[in-house]
Amino acid sequence: MSRSFKKSPHMSYCKGPKGSDKFDKQLTHAAFRRREHIAVHTKNYDTLPIKLTEARDVYDFVSDGPKHYQKDLEKRWMRK
Repeated sequence: MSRSFKKSPHMSYCKGPKGSDKFDKQLTHAAFRRREHIAVHTKNYDTLPIKLTEARDVYDFVSDGPKHYQKDLEKRWMRK
């Protein structure tokens, strides 16, 4: 089995304490499903959410922040 490498040399230094978007994604999907559920049960089909960004803003996630691109990285930094 071959080893995998990153395709682009960018790194994000602004991560939360856990560094994962899992909890943010769970909250987003829950809010989306709730809005969908309310719209269907009230038969207000015009307010059905279509995109996940209607439930929660992606830019409020933990991993949002400036990404730094570096030209000449060593091969060991490009490992996943």
